[in-house]
Amino acid sequence: MSGFNSDSRRDELQKRNAVILIPALDPPMTLEDYIKSLVSAGFDKLIIVNDGSSSQLYLDFFRNLNNIPQCRVLTHDVNLGKGRALKDGYKLFLDLYAEDPAVKGVITVDSDGQHTVRDVIRIDDCLGGLVQPELILGVRSFDKDSVPAKSRHGNILTSRLFRLLFGRKVSDTQTGLRGIPKELLAEYLPVKGERFEFETNQLIESVRMEIPFHEVPIETVYIDSNKGTHFRPVRDSAAIYRLLFGSFIRFTLSSLTSSLIDLGLFQMVLILAASLPQDRRIWAATVTARICSSLYNYYVNKTIVFRSHADHRVTFVRYYMLCALQMICSAEGVTLLSRLLPVKEIVVKIIVDIFLFCISYQIQRKYVFVQEKSKS
Repeated sequence: MSGFNSDSRRDELQKRNAVILIPALDPPMTLEDYIKSLVSAGFDKLIIVNDGSSSQLYLDFFRNLNNIPQCRVLTHDVNLGKGRALKDGYKLFLDLYAEDPAVKGVITVDSDGQHTVRDVIRIDDCLGGLVQPELILGVRSFDKDSVPAKSRHGNILTSRLFRLLFGRKVSDTQTGLRGIPKELLAEYLPVKGERFEFETNQLIESVRMEIPFHEVPIETVYIDSNKGTHFRPVRDSAAIYRLLFGSFIRFTLSSLTSSLIDLGLFQMVLILAASLPQDRRIWAATVTARICSSLYNYYVNKTIVFRSHADHRVTFVRYYMLCALQMICSAEGVTLLSRLLPVKEIVVKIIVDIFLFCISYQIQRKYVFVQEKSKS
């Protein structure tokens, strides 16, 4: 590997704030010219990750890139995925620049030429002007005719789902042009995902850690209808949607199993307390079942659904306050709607409780089991 050699003759005003990180798998031959354009624009530290490019041709290609003084090439002998390439690039950056005050962070750039040098400079300027750590996203516009239909519809759908499920607006969830302050890189290293799903999970974990997003509009460029992409429509889309719906599905399963526990314990106590009067037996069964099922639901939601590390004493109080509020809203909602609608009470209760279930998910995610802010 070659090291980084900054050109001391370069105008200091041209010095950039970030190291450029480019994951590359069978990239176009124009990547070399693109890298030289970035160097000419003042980016004098670049990390290129050869993620198992297959052809013999690429041996010489990446060797030539490594001979560019400003570049360092990391090589995966086999394709490990974009997520792994990015995380390996993060690790190298932290090894080299974690203590360098002149370097503000990393800008990740796709290797296919979709990100113009001008837009990379805009991300760099934004990175240099941050007053607190934020994840900078270069966001494209998808309302142009030049955008392939599958890309337009896919990005719009995932953006809307992200806002619905996580309560944060992200205009372009799939953008590869991102500015990451070095204070956040260590936070992102444990994020799961070895391929394209890593970038989605990075957004999800940012929400959990309450890391702000800063969006920078960029030019929308699709070369040859994006035929050079290594994105696998079925497998990679499935992995992304699994991440998007993951916590909500876990929340649903937690609620269902809690209901089964509640019903099972209710029936068991009724049998064990058969000698008691009916009203006392029902109360004993109801209270026992509800306490046990709610404790189970609290534990599962905290540790598995939302994976919260917040103080259990705080979350415990908040959880049971929400339970009480939800019970009151359910009773009052069913009472009110039953008077207004010519529908059986049980049907009204199902409708009201489904609505409250969705609201409860958002409240538990955002307020009850909220992740502590990053201390970076």
